[in-house]
Amino acid sequence: MRRRLPHKWRIADDSPLESRDGPLGPRLADHVGMHESLILTRSLRAAGETTLGVERGARSGRFVRVRPGAYIPTVEWQRMSAELRHRVAMDALAATSRRPVVFAVESAAALLGIPLVGGWPTLPRVAVGLRPPRRSRVDVSMRWRPVPTGDVVSVSEMLATCPARTAIDLAAERDLASGVAAFDHVMRVHGQTRDAIRSRIDADRPFRGARKADAALALATGRAEGPFESLSLTRIHQLGFEAPEQQVEFVIDGIRYRCDFYWPRLRLIGEADGRSKYGDFPGEALWLEKQREDALRSVVDGLVRWGWADAWAGHPLALRLERAGLHADPRIASKYAFSS
Repeated sequence: MRRRLPHKWRIADDSPLESRDGPLGPRLADHVGMHESLILTRSLRAAGETTLGVERGARSGRFVRVRPGAYIPTVEWQRMSAELRHRVAMDALAATSRRPVVFAVESAAALLGIPLVGGWPTLPRVAVGLRPPRRSRVDVSMRWRPVPTGDVVSVSEMLATCPARTAIDLAAERDLASGVAAFDHVMRVHGQTRDAIRSRIDADRPFRGARKADAALALATGRAEGPFESLSLTRIHQLGFEAPEQQVEFVIDGIRYRCDFYWPRLRLIGEADGRSKYGDFPGEALWLEKQREDALRSVVDGLVRWGWADAWAGHPLALRLERAGLHADPRIASKYAFSS
């Protein structure tokens, strides 16, 4: 039985979390947690069954103990992505904790669908008040900044910091690209305005990472359609290139085409699509993309593509943009060892 939520928490989006299919044995199938492969020892005990099987299985390597009282088959764990492992650890914490927990930062992002740029932490992130717990916790990562009641929402019967609060925390703790991606997402998907986010940041001052949050919010536009575009915009800024326009539309022969980035001075389109020319397109999609690119090239003077690895490293992206005709500010670009 899932824990009833305290009435004081404001209820917002109630969309379900994604789950991964994974078969279990018949005796364990009725004793799983929120992730269908998560096995809870308290559920086994409540059903009058022994926990020796999973405990011995953990010692032999058949099961992974996600946290005390929560196990998952090793074969399932090994094929999970870092993000999915983080979600399973969140499920285990929510299912075994004696009190409702408020997930924060990356864990809140996982619940709310806010994308991350970079890796996922191993431990769930939870928000706590000013008073630390009596005992140190080694299976969760705690954030000591207090969270107002109005900044807590419910997602799939779990509690998390609200989208704006989560984005601010991500921007304050992680790198610039992560902050830009988070702000872009909550502005585009959750309807948060720049002024509203700015007011939250100002109301919280002083706090660690405030300047990082300021920088990310100043760069975010809310027009990026995913973290790859946010990362690209961040790198373009860091490398010293002029800021492009985003999501510019062209109508060609009655067909509307939208591009990721556009530099009107050079009549140059930039596409952050991660595809190596046309090699990753299957069948008809290859032909359609070729038609799209030909149409766009007919109305502009240049089109440049780059992949995730190019944007992540920075230097390969800089070379592509330079070859397309853009010139970076040498005061910034010098530290990236540009080629002439």
